[in-house]
Amino acid sequence: MRTRRKSRTSARAVVLAVTLALGGVGKAEPEAVRIDYAAPSGCPDAAAFARSLQERTTRFRRAAPDEQARRFIVRVTATSSSFSGRLEIRSPDGGAAVRSVEASICDDVASALALMTALAIDPNALTNPKTASESAAQATPRPASEPGKEHSAASETVVAARAPSVAHNASQPWRWSAGLMADMTFAVSPTLAYGGDLFVEAEAPTSSKLGPAVRMGIFLDQCNVDLPTGAAARFQWAVAAVEGCPVRLGVMDLRLAVHPCLAFRLGVLHGEGRTISQPKQTLSLWSDVGPVLRLRLAMTPRLILEAQGSLVLPLRRPTFTILDTGRETTVYSVPSIGGSAGIGVAYQFR
Repeated sequence: MRTRRKSRTSARAVVLAVTLALGGVGKAEPEAVRIDYAAPSGCPDAAAFARSLQERTTRFRRAAPDEQARRFIVRVTATSSSFSGRLEIRSPDGGAAVRSVEASICDDVASALALMTALAIDPNALTNPKTASESAAQATPRPASEPGKEHSAASETVVAARAPSVAHNASQPWRWSAGLMADMTFAVSPTLAYGGDLFVEAEAPTSSKLGPAVRMGIFLDQCNVDLPTGAAARFQWAVAAVEGCPVRLGVMDLRLAVHPCLAFRLGVLHGEGRTISQPKQTLSLWSDVGPVLRLRLAMTPRLILEAQGSLVLPLRRPTFTILDTGRETTVYSVPSIGGSAGIGVAYQFR
């Protein structure tokens, strides 16, 4: 009899210990975290992001000022045609991980970032926002008589958790735009020259770290020169331009982007005499290179305003003269350096 009582007492002790251990696991302490969230106007704010995060998991709490904790830096930025999201997770030991996402709707980006943050905190976080009561109901175990349904629900949850990652890691296409720019050229022309530039541009997606761009266009310019003798001359440029912009520097959540570029232009320079008895015309090859600094401001996801300034370094420097009243006069000798400035508009197709 004593032996049986000892066995029952030992069994009860084991069951009690296991029950307490399981209860401790089920009530694991929430992780202390720091959430640093910022988004443009019109997007979900920090409070909305916190609610979306809490609807997915409650296994976190705000860290105390002097407490060691992981930091989640969440940023949503507006681009010219979409919204870009970035999640950086910084560990107390100095480690860091980065995730990114892009979508045409800001709410979708914020929701995806909340999901990624929740899964980083709690691998069992809900993939769809639910209230706390719905979460508790979902967490209630199913009866043992329905193992097939339980397996099906688990499979659906895994698929939903993996789908955003696949979408976010997919390669994004380059964005194409076309536009018109009004230009003013100085120093390199005998007087202020006015003209325009028709262009098309291909720009890397917002997920690109460098954000390079390539632009091609046709540039037309013209100026007039009046001589003290009463004679005059007109000069016209028609050139094709190619520009390479290796990086994109974002300002104001990427609505304002700065593009440093290098341009090469090749074409012809046409000169003709005017208001003289026997005017002549001449055609000369024109080529130049020079750095360009361009600002692009996204007014809407499609419409972009541009302003730029550039140096013009002619590779060929011809001299033009005019014969008037039996005297040859130099009208224009191409200098070694000049400049141009312009303002324009572009439309982005995607």
